[in-house]
Amino acid sequence: MFCQSMSNSQYPSKVLIAALDWGLGHATRIIPIVNYFKAKNCEVAIASSGNALALLSQYFDGLRCFYLPEYAVDYKYKSMLTNMLLQLPKIKKTIAAEHRKLELILEDFPADLIISDNRYGIYKHGINSVFITHQLQILPPKFLNFTTDALRIAHLKLLANFDQIWVPDYKDEEDSLAGKLSHIKHNVANLYYIGPWSRFSHSDISQQAISNDGLRILAMASGPKSARDKFEEIVLAQLEKHTMKSYFLRGLPNSKSAAVSSSHITSYNHLNDNELTRLIAACDLIICQSGYSSIMDLLALKKKAIFIPTKGQTEQEYLAERFMNKKQFFAQEIDSFNLEKALAESVSYTGFNTKKCNDVSLVELALQNLSTSQR
Repeated sequence: MFCQSMSNSQYPSKVLIAALDWGLGHATRIIPIVNYFKAKNCEVAIASSGNALALLSQYFDGLRCFYLPEYAVDYKYKSMLTNMLLQLPKIKKTIAAEHRKLELILEDFPADLIISDNRYGIYKHGINSVFITHQLQILPPKFLNFTTDALRIAHLKLLANFDQIWVPDYKDEEDSLAGKLSHIKHNVANLYYIGPWSRFSHSDISQQAISNDGLRILAMASGPKSARDKFEEIVLAQLEKHTMKSYFLRGLPNSKSAAVSSSHITSYNHLNDNELTRLIAACDLIICQSGYSSIMDLLALKKKAIFIPTKGQTEQEYLAERFMNKKQFFAQEIDSFNLEKALAESVSYTGFNTKKCNDVSLVELALQNLSTSQR
C-alpha cells in the first residue's frame, strides 16, 4: 500500500498527471488534484497537448510538462458520438501513440503513480495507474439508443487497463451531479467516487468586493473550436442587444489576454485564476456550456448560471436537461438562445445548495487501497 496513516512520507514520490485536450475542462479539473499531491511533497509532472497543456503550463509554472499526441478530432457532424465513431481509427491510433509516448516519458520521469483524465493510453502495467472520468456510460444520440449496452461494454473494457477508476461525483446517485452518466447498474472493479473537485471555492469569491451597480453577466466559451466559435457568435449578438454590463471569456490560453471593450461588453481571450475569481465575484450570472467541469465549478462557487449545451454532445444535453428538470439551472439550445427569455426564466431556478467539494478524505481512501503490486 502507498499509505496507511497517510503521512507525507508514504505518498508516491513521483506522480504523472495527464489530461485530455478536448476543450479546457479536463485540464481545469485536474488542477486541484495536482495541488493535492504537491501539498503532500510529491514531485508532480503534467502531460497533455494543445490549449489544455498551454493552460496547465501557465498555471503550474516550474512543473515539468510533457507533450502528448493530439486527438485532433474533426467536428463535421452535429453529433459528437457520430464524429467519434467515424474517426475511431484515428482515435485508436492516437491512444496507441500516447501509450508509446508514455514509455519515453517514464524513462525521463519514472513515476510511481500515473493519473489519466480521459486519456485511455496513459497507463503502464506494473505502475499504479488511475483513470478519472465522470462518464461510466457513454450516451448515444436517441436514435442510436440500441447501442447503449455496446458502448458501455466497450468503454469498461478500456477502463480495465487501469488499477483504479476515480469518479468525481457523489456516490449516492440521488445526490450525484452526473446522474446516469456516473452511476450504472453494473459492477466496476476498483471504482471510487471521490466527490466533485474544482480549482475554485466559494470563499475565493466571498472575499472579493462586489459592485452593486446593476446586473452583470459573465459568458464563458469552452469546448472544441467549432462549438466555441458558434457560442461566441450567438451569445455576443444577444449581449449586444442589452445594456447590462457583460463580460465574455473566450477560453484561449494560447492567446494574449488583453481586454477588448465595446460600450458595455468586455471580452478576454484568457484570464488567470486571480483575475477570473475577481470577475466571477463581480458578476451575478454566468452563461456557459453544460460541461461537467463547469458544473463542478458552479457547485464550488455557488453561482447561478444559464446553460447552453453544445449541440450534438449528448453528455451536455443530458446534464442541461437534468438540472433544468431539478429546477436548478435554466437551459436553452444554442440555435434558439434568447437572452431576454433566459434572464426572465432563470430567476426561478435555485442553483446548487451547499454540498462538499474537494473532499480530500475520499482521495486518501482510494490511495490507501491502491496496491503497489504489479498487474
